[in-house]
Amino acid sequence: MRSRWWGGAALAALAAFALTGCSTARYQERIASLERDNAGLVQQNQELQSEKRALSTQLAQEMSKARPRPEVVPAAAPKEDPRLKEMAEAGFKARSKDGQTTVTLESSVLFDSGSATLTRSGKEVLSKLAGIVKSKYAAARYRVEGHTDNQPIKMSRFRNNWDLSAERAVGVLEYLTKDAGIEEGKFEIVGYADTRPVADNSAEAGRKQNRRVEIVIVE
Repeated sequence: MRSRWWGGAALAALAAFALTGCSTARYQERIASLERDNAGLVQQNQELQSEKRALSTQLAQEMSKARPRPEVVPAAAPKEDPRLKEMAEAGFKARSKDGQTTVTLESSVLFDSGSATLTRSGKEVLSKLAGIVKSKYAAARYRVEGHTDNQPIKMSRFRNNWDLSAERAVGVLEYLTKDAGIEEGKFEIVGYADTRPVADNSAEAGRKQNRRVEIVIVE
């Protein structure tokens, strides 16, 4: 009797084990199937992302081609001040920058060598210039600058080039105010001696350019 009971128990245990083994195999097979499906989905997702990037790039290129390009308008050349043309036509060397117009007069046009007294021809030049200044630059202020070359003063009443440059500036100022009738309160004067050369002082041609009076018109 007992032996039959043990035999039945053993068969029951074997059956249970067999069922458990079958169930585990099915689970493992299902897990493997899901993993295969997941791997396929991952690969498909990567392919779709790649296709999306390619389409986005293509779309951007097409939109760029379709978008009208802004018209490039060349920068307008700065307008030339017609007053400078008038200065040039009158024989004056003038340049304009940053709201200032500078008229350059060589000293030889205005003065004899080593002198600060205006010559007759120098007065005629300043009279012509004053007419343009009063009609075209009436609201401006004016600075008269005297300049020399770097050669020392010899046999002259001036102690040095500072004296000479300042006296020449004063001479021009006095003519423009007292004789030409430009308001004196609009002027200032300065003598620079040889400190602001515009050419090489080692040659006479350069020294001639450096001996000058400049009238700066400030607007």
